[in-house]
Amino acid sequence: MKLKIWVIVFLLLLLTTGVSAQNMRLVRGSIVDESGKPKSDVTIKDDSGGNYLPLEDGSFLLQVPIKCMNLIFKADKYSREIIPIDGSYMRVRMKKDPNIVNQERLEAEAKAQARRDSLLAMEQARKAAETQAKADEKADEKARIIAEQERLAAEERACKEAEAKARAEEEARVREEAKRQAAEARAKKKAERQAKDAAYNERFKNKGLEHTFSVSYASQFASCEIVYYNSGVRTYKSLHPVEFDYTLSYKVGRVFSVGVGAGVLFHVKSVNIINDGFSGNWEGFKEKRVDLPLFATLKIRPFRSAVRPIIAASVGYYLLSGCPLGEGCLGLEIRFRRSAAIGISGFVKTLPYPSDLGNGFNLAMQDLNAKKEYGAVTSAGAKVEFSF
Repeated sequence: MKLKIWVIVFLLLLLTTGVSAQNMRLVRGSIVDESGKPKSDVTIKDDSGGNYLPLEDGSFLLQVPIKCMNLIFKADKYSREIIPIDGSYMRVRMKKDPNIVNQERLEAEAKAQARRDSLLAMEQARKAAETQAKADEKADEKARIIAEQERLAAEERACKEAEAKARAEEEARVREEAKRQAAEARAKKKAERQAKDAAYNERFKNKGLEHTFSVSYASQFASCEIVYYNSGVRTYKSLHPVEFDYTLSYKVGRVFSVGVGAGVLFHVKSVNIINDGFSGNWEGFKEKRVDLPLFATLKIRPFRSAVRPIIAASVGYYLLSGCPLGEGCLGLEIRFRRSAAIGISGFVKTLPYPSDLGNGFNLAMQDLNAKKEYGAVTSAGAKVEFSF
C-alpha cells in the first residue's frame, strides 16, 4: 500500500518538476504521537505559508520552496512543533500541550474523583441499601416473630378457650347427669316411700280420722305451797291422779296427727297445814278432787313400722279449777292389723289444786279461801291408749 502511495506521489512530482523544479525541494518524514503511533491529523505549514497534510499512516512527502527553513506541525491539543529542514528524513514526535495535558489531567482527575465519588456514593448507597435491607430484614423477622408469637398465642388462647368450653360443657353435662341421677334417685325414693306408705296405710288403715281412748296414772315430782287468808300456808304433796280421755284425731300423712280431746281427772292429795290460826292440826287429812280436762294434741310418729316410738304434746284447760293444762309424752306404739294400736308411755303434766279445803267433802272449811284459786305441779307417770 505504501508503495502505491509513493508511486502516485512520485508521478505527481514528475508532473510538476518541469514547472518549478529549480525553486522547490523535497522533504519527507513521518509523524508520530508521544506513544510512537502514527498520527495523521496534523497540519503542516512552511515558512512561506504553505499548508500540507500527511498521509493516513502519518508519513509525508512535501515539495516546499527552497527558501523555507522550517516546517511547522500543529495538531489539536498538541504543542506546535517547529522542525528545521536539514534535508534528512524528518521524524516528528508530537507532544501534547502542557496546558491541555494539565487540563486533561485535571479533567481525568475530576472524572476519576467523580468516578470515585460515584463509586463511593454507590458503595454508600449499596451499604445503605444493605443496612436498610438488613434493617428491613430484621424488622420483617421481628414482625414475623411477633406475628408468629401472636399466632401461637391466638392458637393457645383458642385451644384454652376450646378446652375451657369443653371442660365447662363436660362439667355441665356431669352436673346435668348428676341432677338427673339425683332426680331419678329422689323420684325412686319418693316412689318407694309412697309405695311403702301405701302398703303401710293399706295394712294398718293409717288414714283419716282416728279414735283414741286412754287411761293414765301419774305421781307428783315436787310439793306445791298455797297461801290461804285464814289458815296460813298449805303444802300439797303425794299427788296420784288418774285420768280417762277420749281423743278424735286426723292423720296427716304417716308422721303427724292432730286432734282434740276431753276427759275426767280424779286425784287424791295429802295436805299439811303450817301455822294455821283458825284450825288445829290437820295431819293425815287427804283432799280428793275431780276435774274435766279439755285439750288439743299433736302426735309425731317418725318411723313406718309395726312397733315405733311416738311423741305427743297436749295443751288445754281444766274446766272446773281453771288451771292450764300442759302435757308431754314419749312412748312406744304397737300397731296391729284392723286399725288397732296400744301405746305405753311416760309423761310430764301439770295438775290443778283446789281453792277451798274440802271442795264439797268438808263444807265447814269453805270460808278459808286461798289468795289464789289454783296451783300446778309437774308429775310423771304411765299411759295406755287404744286407737282405731
